[in-house]
Amino acid sequence: MEMVVCRQSLVYSRVAAMVRACQFKIDDTLQPEEIPFCGEATANKIKDIARTGTTSVLDAHRANEVVCDSSGKPRADTGGGASRRVFMQLPGVGAKTAKIWYDLGYRSYEDLDEAIDEGDVRSEGGRLPISYEQAFSLQHRADLLEPLPASDLTDMQAAVTEALQHVTGDGEWEMIVVGGGRRSLPSHDGDFVITHPTRTTDGVVRLLVQRLVDQKRLVSAKQAMCRISEGRMPTHLDHMREHVVHGTTMNSNNIAVDRFDKVFGMFMTNSGKVRRMDLIITPPEEYPFCLLGWTGSKQYLRFLRQHAGNCNMYLNSHRLMRREGQLSCVVPQEGPPYDRNGKAWWPPGWDESRVVKDEGDIMELLRVPRREPHERNCP
Repeated sequence: MEMVVCRQSLVYSRVAAMVRACQFKIDDTLQPEEIPFCGEATANKIKDIARTGTTSVLDAHRANEVVCDSSGKPRADTGGGASRRVFMQLPGVGAKTAKIWYDLGYRSYEDLDEAIDEGDVRSEGGRLPISYEQAFSLQHRADLLEPLPASDLTDMQAAVTEALQHVTGDGEWEMIVVGGGRRSLPSHDGDFVITHPTRTTDGVVRLLVQRLVDQKRLVSAKQAMCRISEGRMPTHLDHMREHVVHGTTMNSNNIAVDRFDKVFGMFMTNSGKVRRMDLIITPPEEYPFCLLGWTGSKQYLRFLRQHAGNCNMYLNSHRLMRREGQLSCVVPQEGPPYDRNGKAWWPPGWDESRVVKDEGDIMELLRVPRREPHERNCP
């Protein structure tokens, strides 16, 4: 899978995190060196916002105009940014589809509704290029785009827990909210990490999905988006070792990629609402890393993984690893972590026999402050 990283977006994300954490008032006298990761062009945009509440780049984006860089050169593929971003809020709609719709002249959900109702005349064949998954999301957008109440999260947990117990005959499954919901932010979907303290999680995902569909709690793949990822875990550690040895891990940018069994689907609540629900199933030994990775925020993870990289280590949602010559080492089971000087060291109370039990343990091995989920909200 090829990862396409927007470098400019990463620049803005880092600076935005620094602005959020800034301990002094920002005004139009700001100098670039006062904020980490901030160059002159970005500092000028920040000063514009401090002075007027907006900036020319933001105005152009909101007006669906082409955005120019600091030298006045148009940035490729930025026209229609506001409308395309709105389209991409629908589950199942990616950047490619959003651009197709915009290029055909559509600017709103209502435009798409009209095209479906009356027959589209702007595209080849006289039909709107839309899949049944996307059409379902468009039809139920009022439910999918409104904030998710706590009662719906509770409903999801109860339904999934019942399904797990039914298909495995085991009542010790653990399920916890992750994503923005765990960081105390409003959320439009329910993201959950699932694990079991003793049994294998192999083969559970298909049984779980079928039970939820049978119970009419999960919309089937014949009607809406219901995507399953499975079977990639048996070789994942060997895969990681190879990448660590060859230095191809993309520590700071490869946020979304892991090899857990997953379900991305549409949940039907007891009240009849359609909600987006994501389930991530992890074995117990990787549960703390999975929890950390899927809680976010994305920018917090970039900082954390970049710090690991600066210490010649690799952190993802599966493990913490380091390179030792032409070998890779799982931390802490196979050896101690490195500090920023590349020196092996053990935090107090640690050795190879100690097991990582929670997110705080990972932070301790990285020698960074422990942060509760609500303290990880970078823009």
